[in-house]
Amino acid sequence: MLQYRPPQAFTVDFADSSINYKLLFWVRNPLETFGLGSDLRQAFWTAFDDNGIGIPFPQRQVYPMEWPPSKEQTHWLGSPTQQLQAEADSDSANDLTGETS
Repeated sequence: MLQYRPPQAFTVDFADSSINYKLLFWVRNPLETFGLGSDLRQAFWTAFDDNGIGIPFPQRQVYPMEWPPSKEQTHWLGSPTQQLQAEADSDSANDLTGETS
C-alpha cells in the first residue's frame, strides 16, 4: 500500500484582483495529474459559488484623448459637487473683477 503525504495549500501572492494559492497533491500515476488538477479546480469553483464567494475581475475604461487637450476636453478632478462649486467660485471671482469667460 502506498503512503501519500496529505495535500498542502500555500498562499503565494496577493495580486491586484486575486489571492493566488498553490496546492500540492500526490498521485499514483503522473498521467492522472492533469485530470485530477482540473477536477480540484472545478471543486473549488463550485465550493466558492455555493458559499457566495465571487472572484473580482478588473474592469477598465479607456478614453481616447488628443494631446495637448483642448479646453473642452479638460476634465475636472473630484466629485461633481466639487466641480460645480469650483465653477461657481470661478464665476463669482469673474463677477467681482468684471471679467467674462
